[in-house]
Amino acid sequence: MRPKSFARRLGGRVSTSVLAAALVLGGTSGVITAGPAAAQGTGLYISEYVEGTGNNKAIELFNQGTEAIDLSEYRVAVYANGSSTANSYALSGEVAAGETFLFGSSRAAFADQLDASSGAGLWNGDDAVVLYRGDEVVDSLGRVGEQPAGGAWGTGEASTKDSTLRRTGGVPDTTIDDAFDPATAGWEGFGVDVFDHLGIAPGEEPGGPTDPEEPEDPDEPGEPTEPSDPADCEAPAEKIGAVQGEGATSPRVDDTVTVQGIVTASFQQPGGYNGYFVQDAGDENDATSDGIFVYAQGKGERAAGDLVRVTGKVSEYHEMTQITQSGEATVCDTGAEQPAPAELTLPMDDEAREAVEGMSVVLGEGVINEAFNYDRYGELTLGSERHAQPTNLHRPGSAEAKELAASNLADSITLDDGINTQNPNPIRHPNGKDYSPENRFRMGDALREVTGVMHFSFDKWRIQPTAGAEYEETNPRTPAPEVPGSLKVASANVLNYFTTLADKDPNARGANNAAEFERQKAKIVSQLAEIDAEVFGLMEIENNSDKAVNDLVDGLNAKIGREEYAAVETGTLGTDAITTALIFKPAKVERVGEFKALTESVDPNFDTSRHRPALAQVFKDKATGEEFSVVVNHLKS
Repeated sequence: MRPKSFARRLGGRVSTSVLAAALVLGGTSGVITAGPAAAQGTGLYISEYVEGTGNNKAIELFNQGTEAIDLSEYRVAVYANGSSTANSYALSGEVAAGETFLFGSSRAAFADQLDASSGAGLWNGDDAVVLYRGDEVVDSLGRVGEQPAGGAWGTGEASTKDSTLRRTGGVPDTTIDDAFDPATAGWEGFGVDVFDHLGIAPGEEPGGPTDPEEPEDPDEPGEPTEPSDPADCEAPAEKIGAVQGEGATSPRVDDTVTVQGIVTASFQQPGGYNGYFVQDAGDENDATSDGIFVYAQGKGERAAGDLVRVTGKVSEYHEMTQITQSGEATVCDTGAEQPAPAELTLPMDDEAREAVEGMSVVLGEGVINEAFNYDRYGELTLGSERHAQPTNLHRPGSAEAKELAASNLADSITLDDGINTQNPNPIRHPNGKDYSPENRFRMGDALREVTGVMHFSFDKWRIQPTAGAEYEETNPRTPAPEVPGSLKVASANVLNYFTTLADKDPNARGANNAAEFERQKAKIVSQLAEIDAEVFGLMEIENNSDKAVNDLVDGLNAKIGREEYAAVETGTLGTDAITTALIFKPAKVERVGEFKALTESVDPNFDTSRHRPALAQVFKDKATGEEFSVVVNHLKS
């Protein structure tokens, strides 16, 4: 099976810089003073800046010169909160003349488009960003040594906070400590989470320029051919199957073609895929797909049922065949009858999926197996039956585990939601309605007549839905069990409860500032107080020698109004930034002996550099004298 990595498209094309895969960059720190002159004649400058929600951070570098630039001497320096000390991120690779290079967060919504990335938090609106070549300033944004009022330079959309900024000219700012206002410094603002121009050279429209066809040489020998008018609905058009080809790659890459067919699905809405799927009557070859994705950002909107004639260049966008529409499509008819969907049955091999890439499809029946990405991306994994986790049945790395993993993959397909943004609200239920407490599902429930178009992105074959599926609750929730006893033991994920704040330490994973921390603390304390367990096992608490867990206990006791809880103090446990912890009610239970932790000292196969130690403690019920053990773990994924 060939590897594929068609990315979740966020508008705009991926830069054609030479780096084929994202580089994870290690941050370095150092004190850098303002001053040295710019690196003259580099031709490189910061053309776009993104400071969006969550981890949506990126800068676009543009090479306006005439020769390729080696980035091995370049670095991006981030001066946080007015500091004169920078976190620096070394770049590598090359950016061709007239091309862009994207650097940003590996956790951004558009991470697939980046040429280089970092897992660090990078910058906020009050942090200055400087591009260096060696110690020479190439370009900058913000003002080093200043923490601007309100957390940003500029106002409104032309602000360094919660906005995308694009350069209106190619003149770099090489003085890093001068006053800065984006609106007067050659930047235009576009608001929060606008990514549709990332990777597109300044002055170029989304979708990229199209190459004009070279005129034929009248003196060149050859058979005469009938010209095909792209706007003539009666003229011959190429079969989509001939454009797709029988293999994984189109035989027509870089050719300009004209196809004609019915729009089976359009995803041009905000947050969509900036294009639509077209399918023709077929070429009577079952090995070729009769459907294809047309990338049409900024073009006229098409609707399902439109009979369209499209001209554009063929490409393998992350190894998925597509046509980039040039000019406007010709609408030959509207309300045309949709082609009958190709019937899918799981399991399927990759060749069978490839043969219907871009076509209208229907999966007769599927069982919901996974919803890990459902809340964030609206994705569900379907199979013909419930899947067992391979390493739950077989030893990790064994032939049996690998065989079951391959079998599960062949028996899986992703049902997507037809949009391209994170955290959709409302989220789509697979029956096509909004998800709600009254309209929900569980793993193991069944779907029938799952209808959509066959798509590939994020290394997964997926169905982009065009209609709601038939949903049946086949795995109903069992009633709450009747549990005898007088003690309550509970677990709680405290969601990166860090007393070290990110505005003081950029490596901290929790709240950005004191105000955010107090909001987080109040919610978690209220949750724990309401549960009122005698023993809590906690996950995702800062691993800082019991400071965070004791802070949480103090807050919980203050909420209750008495000294009811205490922590099992462990000191630093393992090597990760977060750890597990135990808190308990000393009036109800008492510790028996010391805590134990699963580390190399207990099991030589354990590796604390890759896993968080499990934490165990024996307790005695003071009312009955009975002893019980509590073990809390938080496995690394």
